[in-house]
Amino acid sequence: SFYEVDNPMPGTWQVEVAGPVRVAKFRTIGFEVNDRIYLELSAVATHIRAGQPIKLRARLRMPQAVPGAKMTGWARSPSGEWSKLKFIEHTGAPKDREEPFIYTAELQTNAKQVGQYLISVDARRAKGSFNLELDELYRRKPGLKPADMKRRFAVPQTRRFALLAVTADREGPTGKMPPAGSNTKAPFIPRNHKQLLERWKKQHAKG
Repeated sequence: SFYEVDNPMPGTWQVEVAGPVRVAKFRTIGFEVNDRIYLELSAVATHIRAGQPIKLRARLRMPQAVPGAKMTGWARSPSGEWSKLKFIEHTGAPKDREEPFIYTAELQTNAKQVGQYLISVDARRAKGSFNLELDELYRRKPGLKPADMKRRFAVPQTRRFALLAVTADREGPTGKMPPAGSNTKAPFIPRNHKQLLERWKKQHAKG
């Protein structure tokens, strides 16, 4: 059975499935949410040298980027310790190097801890609306008036999660990798190897 809710109520949903189970002991129940609303989470570098900071960027999209979101983040170090992340919302001010509605956070890693850092971010946005100024691509559309340069978008009450992993080691991404196909045993060379090599050279020299 498939069910679709056009106008769902915000909040936590509880679903109860009842009925006899005759064929199998287990049933699969799946839920899909609005795929136009999602949380973007990325790192400037997902492979760093231990001791360097992890720089994170997040953005809540519906599908356009949304301001006023509350970002709560936690990072688990390779030793199992959890650290709370502090996100900063960027507004696109003249001195701001980030795009508007981008949220950034930074975590300083320990030079003695190598392994994987697990990043968990929870984004929440209250119901409301916001104004968005059209970018240069839409400004070129014929017939647009100055009043059309800004649009007002409605925002439902939203909550989204995102996970990210960052690897830290002693070398970092510039570390030298061992040669491919290396072997501790010496290769086997036939006794007539020199004769075969000379014959191969003569055959290709004629061509």
